[in-house]
Amino acid sequence: DGDGQAVVRQIRSALAEPIPALLMTGDTTASFDEDSDGAGIRVLHKPLDGDELIANITALLSSAS
Repeated sequence: DGDGQAVVRQIRSALAEPIPALLMTGDTTASFDEDSDGAGIRVLHKPLDGDELIANITALLSSAS
């Protein structure tokens, strides 16, 4: 499976670590958000601006440490 959620799962499995993850997507379906939330993946919906992206990356890295 080539979607972002699957890639995150594969990387986490290969590393045996719950690495932080952030996906940017145009998919606004509730099921996508629910699947991502259940997997501990932060989701940002396009379009977004650079400040929003930086704030989310900063928060993600802060919560991972």
